[in-house]
Amino acid sequence: KAVVSTQSTGRLLGRTNERLKQKMGRSSESVVAKDDKWQVVTANFNRQQAAGLRLHREVKGYIASLKTLESSTQTLLDAVREMHEYTWPGNMNLVKALQGLDKLNKELNESMVDSLLVPVNNYIEVFTQMKDKMQKRERKLLDYTRAKRSLDSLKKGDKISPEKLGFAQDNFTQNKMIFEEVNSELCEDLPELWNSRKTYIMRFLDGYFTSSVDFHREFSQVYSESNASLEPLKEQIKNDIPPQRDIGNVDRYFVVSENARKFKRQSSRKSFRKSGSFKRSLSMSALRKSKKNQETSQSISNVSVDPYASPAQQAAVYTPAKA
Repeated sequence: KAVVSTQSTGRLLGRTNERLKQKMGRSSESVVAKDDKWQVVTANFNRQQAAGLRLHREVKGYIASLKTLESSTQTLLDAVREMHEYTWPGNMNLVKALQGLDKLNKELNESMVDSLLVPVNNYIEVFTQMKDKMQKRERKLLDYTRAKRSLDSLKKGDKISPEKLGFAQDNFTQNKMIFEEVNSELCEDLPELWNSRKTYIMRFLDGYFTSSVDFHREFSQVYSESNASLEPLKEQIKNDIPPQRDIGNVDRYFVVSENARKFKRQSSRKSFRKSGSFKRSLSMSALRKSKKNQETSQSISNVSVDPYASPAQQAAVYTPAKA
């Protein structure tokens, strides 16, 4: 174990040293690292991975929204069940239909998890595996480049030790073989993964559309049953209402339009103005009548009547002369 640990530490230090030399320009990268085919497959992989990660993120958000919808629908239907009293006609049928809605929402959530979330999780796992292989390729490339540079350095030296040269040659051959094996495997897997895009998106959409169609078909049937369960209550309301009270449109007892409120305010102001002018006219008429009565009383008080005259003569005195 100590030997293995020492070798792993030595490879790690050698790779770190090789990266630093490449960044500082003291060691040129291997010709393999500039392979055009590898650059193309790497670019395709990064593009495909970005699209897959976004799809994974959106699917998780969609599933979370379905869970929220399921919870909100359940609380709404609980409130409806509480308000719709059990003594009302059709209550049992309505409760049964609402239970069917609860069950359908749960089934939709489970169906979308199975048909969308699980496949996209498996799809993203493929990218993780490929990324691990690509990182392994990078490490083997560093080993291969470092072994090649060491071998070239020994060959250029003045005094060449056969033992050191043989060891460097074996190390170079071994690292080259490992790198080419990993590189060849990736050059086959990455294009195959890139070409699987059409098949995956076809299966993904097929699962989504199939689950949605099945859900909405059953959902429509349950909604029809829920609506049918309200017919007995509608009939009871229709029979309980007296014919002289026209409340065919029940909505007007719950919704008052803005125009109706404006008309009501305008009518109130008009009636207030009319009542005010009527009161003023009554007060003026009473004032004129009172003034006339005062004048009549004053004129009667100024007339002198003979107490010994007959009643007809006295009435002639009070009767005004005609013009």
